[in-house]
Amino acid sequence: VSKVPEDIFMVIRVVTLIRGMLAAFACDLSCSLVWEPFARRALAKYNVACPVPEGMVASNNPVHGGGARPPLTRRMSGIFRDMRRVAHWMQTKGLPHNRQALTPMAVHGVTSIKRLAELALNRDPILDSALARFTAGDQERAKALATEEFKEQVWQEWREQAQRKERELEQEAPLMGTISEGRPVAAVKKKSRIARWLRIK
Repeated sequence: VSKVPEDIFMVIRVVTLIRGMLAAFACDLSCSLVWEPFARRALAKYNVACPVPEGMVASNNPVHGGGARPPLTRRMSGIFRDMRRVAHWMQTKGLPHNRQALTPMAVHGVTSIKRLAELALNRDPILDSALARFTAGDQERAKALATEEFKEQVWQEWREQAQRKERELEQEAPLMGTISEGRPVAAVKKKSRIARWLRIK
């Protein structure tokens, strides 16, 4: 588009006003999803091909791409699905889990417990806004519980990787050099280190 038609400026102003009101009232309504069927009918009427598949919203908003990562085109329903998971987790932990409390999290791209834990570990000030509708006590609990769960998941992943490596060494053992007892030298050393590491916890 080389030039924006003058009659579109009013539409842009209205959209901006609506977005501001939705943000002020912590509503997660998407204007584009509301007018999508009307826009498609108008394009079909004039035989204009729609560049965006039905049900898909093209967006450059970093919130739709997961925080500071590169912008992606993502189904808006995915945001709601992710936030339902977050709401369920919050509910099981006795934390605020209604839409009003969680909307600021979605707005700031905190759509998973992993993301919440990463921001908490980095002491990112964005959490002050994302958890703005939580009490101070609930904010600290959410950060602590998310961090604890995230660390446990990371530990489990490391443990599984070490166990896979140990099994690989057992399978490779016959192909390696042996010592007097007939056991592979390199495999014995590596397996011993992995076994000690697995016993750390």
